[in-house]
Amino acid sequence: MLATTLAPAIFAAYIQIFSGDYYVFKIKQGDRPTFSLLLKSLITAPSQRRGAFRDWLMYTLFFSLTLTALNLDILKTSLFSTSELFFWLCALCLSAKIDFHTKLLPNAITYTLWIVGALLHIYNATDPWHIFIIPSLAFYLLGLFINLISVKILKYSMVGLGDIKLLSVVICWMGSSFMVISLLQACLLFLIIQPFKKVRPALQPFGPFIVIGVFGTLLLPSLSSLLY
Repeated sequence: MLATTLAPAIFAAYIQIFSGDYYVFKIKQGDRPTFSLLLKSLITAPSQRRGAFRDWLMYTLFFSLTLTALNLDILKTSLFSTSELFFWLCALCLSAKIDFHTKLLPNAITYTLWIVGALLHIYNATDPWHIFIIPSLAFYLLGLFINLISVKILKYSMVGLGDIKLLSVVICWMGSSFMVISLLQACLLFLIIQPFKKVRPALQPFGPFIVIGVFGTLLLPSLSSLLY
């Protein structure tokens, strides 16, 4: 496939898209997470700051997962092209990194991904396209309602709105069943890792777990075929 042939060039682009170092740096300085700040971070080269080696390991891991996912047989019948899926997975990985460092899932990414996914369904004449768009909107409204009720009654948010928006994006692109499987894997991984963390579960960013769950759902059919 083209994705394999152009792997070095794609890796360079992937690092640039996924880095977001400038965005993370400015958010930690107190800047607002605007769309213009996100665009500026995409044209700012990845820094060689402290901890950059760990990020390079993260780049390599997610790149390998992305390239593997794009070459799976199951995606040959996907609703989207390889380039469209590559864009989606890159943006999800960028969201995971930003959430990991700032505990924030920027609306600039989630809203853009939702709009692009909805437009692609309509443009590609997905039949029926509403089984992706309407459930994603319904899930977001339900999550917003739960969030408002929990703040009103319990005085704290039971679910992060950023996580709700990210899961809505997953529904919009891949459907409700795909999201449920991804969420179950994310929760399982969270329960395994959380006991080793020194922070409270409510303060632990959940976005990276959702993204890993998405990759797990993409890779699961192929792993199953190898085992059976």
